[in-house]
Amino acid sequence: MKSFSGVPRKNAVFFVAVLLLSISPLLVSAQEVGRIEYLDGIVDIHRGGEIVELFPSDIGFSLEALDTIQTGPDGTVQFSISTQKRRGTSVSVGNNTTFLVEASLDPGGTKTRIEVFTGSLSLKVARLTGREELSVRTESAVMGVRGTEFEVITAPDGGVLVLCEDGSVSCQDQNQREMIAVPGTGVEKVPGQSISSVNVDPEEYGDFRQKWRETRMEIFRSGAPVFFRAYIQQFRRTEPRFSEAYAELEGFDTRLKDYARRSSEGPSSIGSGELYRFRAEISPSLARMRSIIPLYRQTYFRLAELLRYYQESGIAGDEVIDGVKVSNFFRNFQQSLRGERLRIARVENWFKLYRGLGGEGQESLMDEFFGPGEGSLLDEF
Repeated sequence: MKSFSGVPRKNAVFFVAVLLLSISPLLVSAQEVGRIEYLDGIVDIHRGGEIVELFPSDIGFSLEALDTIQTGPDGTVQFSISTQKRRGTSVSVGNNTTFLVEASLDPGGTKTRIEVFTGSLSLKVARLTGREELSVRTESAVMGVRGTEFEVITAPDGGVLVLCEDGSVSCQDQNQREMIAVPGTGVEKVPGQSISSVNVDPEEYGDFRQKWRETRMEIFRSGAPVFFRAYIQQFRRTEPRFSEAYAELEGFDTRLKDYARRSSEGPSSIGSGELYRFRAEISPSLARMRSIIPLYRQTYFRLAELLRYYQESGIAGDEVIDGVKVSNFFRNFQQSLRGERLRIARVENWFKLYRGLGGEGQESLMDEFFGPGEGSLLDEF
């Protein structure tokens, strides 16, 4: 049996997310940062450079750093994320959602970021201390929280809606304009417009959310050629750079895994000089990948979402972009879905293994991994 992405099911114990990573020379993959609380339907995860499907029997198993989760049309999942001392933040993930979570721990405190590529999720955030930070980032907005209950909904046209049930959420767009979401006042960011507030009675959140999604979907359908053109052209610009950086890192795969294994066995298993030389050798290739992976990954997952809508409607199939019909592009893109997801999964694993080497490997990949936050590609149109 296969998952929604075409990846074979496996009886494996895997899942998503990260929070408040405890840095040590041990492999990051061994560190628990949360646990699954509920799981239903098709849910895939990037773990250890592979893609596996989760099952209801995986409830209660641990979450790891730099895991990426993707839910199918019927997939839902809920998990808790925790600090070293407590667990109190719960995340519920809707269907057709893809996201990655990254965290760092340093003397100044802890930082956690959730990167939402597609779909929606809701969070119940425990009251954070002054040394803790939690943020949620989409393609066009960043939400910062302390202790609150809120949800983030994205639309295929690049729109983002934030609704707050309790507390408050600071929302910023790519130009650092800020709006605050509180109960009764949501925040919206749509392509081509500045971030803005929307008044809505909390008791009417359900109806408002549904109407908002329907409106954004109608806008997407009416402007499908523009949306397809933007992301297809972006994919064509970024894919060669990603492939070049991927090929470089692939050349280090065997040695990186060997060093990571030896490093996890203890300090005496590998000389500090030998490890230093290897880190110096691989660092330029990692830097090149860091410069392209945030944009490429965002573009890829958005195109995978657009492919689903294209298959449902066939809209703009005859549109020609740079000499190629949209229908032909999506046919080829669909054939490469599994291969591209595996490549992204392997890149995430390479970063995870590198961080587990200690020394330079302890540094946070957060800023590079999440990119510049330049806003929706559709703001240019």
